[in-house]
Amino acid sequence: MIRFFLGALAGAAVVFAITYSAGPDPVRIERDGASAAQAAPLRASDDAVPGSVADPSGNTRDKAAPAPFPDGEFTLRIGEGYRFGEKSVRAADDSDADLFCQDLRNDASLRCEHGAAAADLPIGAVSVPKSAADLAAKIHDAPASIGQRDAKLTLRPGKQTSGVALVLAHDGTAYCIHVIKLTGAPEALKRTVTIGYKRVPIREGGGVADLPVAKGAPSITREDVKRYVRIASNIPGSSFGNFINGTYRTLQSSERVLELNDQAYIAVNEPFARKITFNRRGALLAAAGVAPEGHIVTKSYSGLISIGDMAGTVDVKSYSHLHVTGNLTGVVNVGSYATLIVDGDILGTLNVKSYMTLLLRGRVSGTINTKGSCWSTLYFQSYHSRAELEQLGDGFRQFTLHVKQSDLPRGEKHKKIGSWRAVIVDDEKAWKRILKVK
Repeated sequence: MIRFFLGALAGAAVVFAITYSAGPDPVRIERDGASAAQAAPLRASDDAVPGSVADPSGNTRDKAAPAPFPDGEFTLRIGEGYRFGEKSVRAADDSDADLFCQDLRNDASLRCEHGAAAADLPIGAVSVPKSAADLAAKIHDAPASIGQRDAKLTLRPGKQTSGVALVLAHDGTAYCIHVIKLTGAPEALKRTVTIGYKRVPIREGGGVADLPVAKGAPSITREDVKRYVRIASNIPGSSFGNFINGTYRTLQSSERVLELNDQAYIAVNEPFARKITFNRRGALLAAAGVAPEGHIVTKSYSGLISIGDMAGTVDVKSYSHLHVTGNLTGVVNVGSYATLIVDGDILGTLNVKSYMTLLLRGRVSGTINTKGSCWSTLYFQSYHSRAELEQLGDGFRQFTLHVKQSDLPRGEKHKKIGSWRAVIVDDEKAWKRILKVK
């Protein structure tokens, strides 16, 4: 019996060995004609399936390489990178990549290692293409200054963004990029974006779409407006900069008095010489300044961008943001909380009857009148001596003044300087924020 059992066991072992030693050759996984042996870059696979291996991070990667990218386009998943001109993706930790995909949802968020800037649209543009691909065809160059690191791409241009970006490559050349296709999925790592690109020259003032504009439209772009918004956000305590951020339309009406009861963002190319009242949220972009006859009334969350001198009158009756790139030679009546930036001098009159934040790049040669309860903060960027501050007048007991340069000791809060509540010279934290690169 023992001999029979041992003999049967030996026979079973022989059968087992024969059965499992004569299988087929190992399977070779191929995709679009590319074998695993040819695969250099590996794209992350979504599930652990035959033909995939786990990497140290826990992700799975296909053994076979995807088909090479066609000329002028590439496809990424979240975490993957790309170097312009190559035929395959780069790993997320590859420092030689030009850009990386950060997120994919309704748009594509990219991190651009060497610089990025949104393609721009002129104010008053008509017949804006409906797809980002068609808009990209209207971009023929890139701006000389490309200082951002993030780019957002969309399938279609929006009211506040073109959806197209200009990106710098590792060799200093510039590329215009746009979305060709977005593939969505509940699982983030299954989403993909296909991006088209073309090389473009770099020139001063570049990066603006070559689109027709309405008659009388100012030669100002959406990015110009966004820059003014960023300047406002750099001022400590300022919260009204977004009041000037909107989709501007060229003023078509010939009426001398305009009463706006709906949200409106108006752009004019000639010196503004009418009266306009904003009863709802909106702003005026006066591309040639405000003439002495000009009169702006803000009764809702509103704003003004005056490119050049503001020689007219502004009545602030609700929260407002005003930016004058030239001199203030007219009159501003602050009757409600406001932020005011004057890049030139105050040569006219500033009547302050409510809370105000003021950034003055130049000097005060005109008048600042203070009445009522108006706790305010002022920033004077140019040099002001103690004697000059004392001579500005009375009535500043509720005003804190920050001066960038003075003969007063730096970094201290000075009391009893004229009628000022306090004078602070060269507050490093505040001025670093105000003067940071835009």
